[in-house]
Amino acid sequence: MENQFDKEVPIIIDKENDIDFYRILVDYRNFFSGRSIKITTNYNLLSTFIVSFNDNDLPHLMGWHKLRNSRATKLISAVESGSLTKEKVKRHPKWHEASQRMLSYNFMHRIFVDQDISAFVYTREMKPNRQNLDIVFLNNRKKDTVILGLRKANGRDTFIPTTLHVEPLNNSYNGRRRTRIKSTEWL
Repeated sequence: MENQFDKEVPIIIDKENDIDFYRILVDYRNFFSGRSIKITTNYNLLSTFIVSFNDNDLPHLMGWHKLRNSRATKLISAVESGSLTKEKVKRHPKWHEASQRMLSYNFMHRIFVDQDISAFVYTREMKPNRQNLDIVFLNNRKKDTVILGLRKANGRDTFIPTTLHVEPLNNSYNGRRRTRIKSTEWL
């Protein structure tokens, strides 16, 4: 079966020089924004769930709000117009924190497009849960862990990507039971 993304070429961000706000925005729109994916799991209490993606989620996921205090729509417009770029904010005190999020962007491709991440942590009942996340995908690296956190949307039966950040290897999610992904389907 042909993958619906075969004709698209994803952005690859391996190092800081690869970070380009506009290219990230275009890639997010090509692969995620306006789409939903249904995930089937081995956990009876959460046997299936839907993740929905929207343009307005991206600025927070990438940490752009840390570099300029604005609403998501204004941050997106600033990226589109070229007034918010890596070159213009690289000296910002929160650049390192935001750049770590952007360097982790490809983790979303690994989960939802490449589908090579086959487990997640269900965190709804977890204590403490300081970010009130419901689902957390993890990618353990040598010295740290990339976290993609989802939260259930208010009044809807879908989950929204809420945070993409890096934590130390010794974090509150790594010792938790993993829920296996049985299948995924783009809707």
